[in-house]
Amino acid sequence: DVHELLDRLLSPHPAEADIPLCNALLGCYPVKNPQSLAAMLADRFERSQVEYEATNGRGYEWPEARLVEFVQLCPSPTALGDAALRHVDAYQGNGEHARVDSMDREVEILIMAYVAYVHGCAQRSIVDLLRFLRSRVPAYVEHRRFVLLRRLLVAIPEYHSMEYMFNLLVTHKQIELLLVPSAKPSLKAALVAYLHRAFPRNLELLVHAHQSLGLDSQLADLLLQKAHKLTAAVGRSWELICSTRGEDKLLMCLQLYCKCARVFLKAGRYQKYFIANQFAALLALQLKAVQLHLAASLQEHAAAEAARQEEEAETGGGVPQVDPRQLGGKLDPSFLASLKLDGMFGDKQAFRDQRDQDEDDTAAPSESVRDEDESDEVALAKDTSTVGPDLPAPRQSLTPASPLPGARPVREADRTVPELGPAGDQFVVINLTAEEVLAFAQYHRDFIASMTVVSAYESIHGAVVQSVWPMALYQQVVVHGHLTYLRRFLARKPLTRQHCEEIVQQYKNDSAGATPQREANMKAFFAGERAEPGDAVADGEEAGGSVR
Repeated sequence: DVHELLDRLLSPHPAEADIPLCNALLGCYPVKNPQSLAAMLADRFERSQVEYEATNGRGYEWPEARLVEFVQLCPSPTALGDAALRHVDAYQGNGEHARVDSMDREVEILIMAYVAYVHGCAQRSIVDLLRFLRSRVPAYVEHRRFVLLRRLLVAIPEYHSMEYMFNLLVTHKQIELLLVPSAKPSLKAALVAYLHRAFPRNLELLVHAHQSLGLDSQLADLLLQKAHKLTAAVGRSWELICSTRGEDKLLMCLQLYCKCARVFLKAGRYQKYFIANQFAALLALQLKAVQLHLAASLQEHAAAEAARQEEEAETGGGVPQVDPRQLGGKLDPSFLASLKLDGMFGDKQAFRDQRDQDEDDTAAPSESVRDEDESDEVALAKDTSTVGPDLPAPRQSLTPASPLPGARPVREADRTVPELGPAGDQFVVINLTAEEVLAFAQYHRDFIASMTVVSAYESIHGAVVQSVWPMALYQQVVVHGHLTYLRRFLARKPLTRQHCEEIVQQYKNDSAGATPQREANMKAFFAGERAEPGDAVADGEEAGGSVR
């Protein structure tokens, strides 16, 4: 009996059997009934799993190669898959709630059936099996058997139909079962793609997944993409960039670019490493401009404050008397109680309500009123900038959390701390278009800053931004006489024949004409003089000779 002899060769466990010997047996005695052989192999597979569970207390996970060899023993893999599924009670509808101790065996039988269907090209049977898995997996989750989901994902690479298992593992915080560096590349790619689609904003989860799976190169791409998006979110508003929130975003972008540059270097992706460094330099340039602007604004603000205090000291005069009750709830109640209103202003003084003079909580009455029973007139100062020693000026810090009864509500605009002055030039180098990059490089005086901007945007707008250098050289060296610009250019980039021809053509086509200054600067450009910018010939001076 060939079947009995083959069963003995596959004992005690088919994974440890001599598969070539079994194939030799089947080659000598061909099987006339593949269905009977498939039934015998499926029965042998199940009995070996039961015996292994009884001995080791857990199911045996078949290696992929050994499982393929076992399936190939049957001349009809589809028949073997059908015979295997007859041993699954839930699949046959005989037991929707299988015992927990049989779930390991059930999963291995399902995996063996899937491999058999794949080798038999039984697409319809594969679809039915995947549909059954979708209805069966909730039972595994109910019994907290998440390791079975990992086993299915490792052995059945139908990830487009099994993404719900990724979702279940993430929802129940069991995603660590899949985050192992030894996972198959296809499983890594499918898992990372799912996390990108399902959790695009959870950067912590994405970074952890990439690091755990050993995907350093893909992690660097992720960080670079996030840095680009965060930089674009900063916008181009100079006021927003110079705000505290804008500066924090710029610092975060700079950290992301530096981090992904290090990861690119570790992964050996040197071109991307240079690109990340170029954008980091661009962000550093923008931050430097913000710092200079804030420093100039702070200096301007301090100078204006000093001038105001000096003007107050020069005007001097009496101390204005202001009734705190006129401030309409802008002072803290405890502060009002400490003023001792009866002793300071009398018992029968009355004042007319007035509107605020400005938006900075510096309200003060603009005219005086006389009480009907008193002969003394109380003059209220119109200028509240002069403050006496007994009554501090109403400032933002004196605004209470809740207004006094009967007082006007405090507007949000009143709570806003005024920004610094508008000192400093607007210098925005992030989120530029190709035309703006060309214009910046052409008219900016500092070659290092221009090269930083052009090099960063080359990876976005292409090599067209590098075509700006002839126009920039003509504008800075020939027109303005900045020979230091030329010296710095020559130290970092080659001056080609094409550059020189384009500069000469621009000189000929310049509508301003040839002035003595431009003739001298043109000579200095081609002679390669190492002169300082101040050495350039000024307009109106004679310059011997002309440029040919």
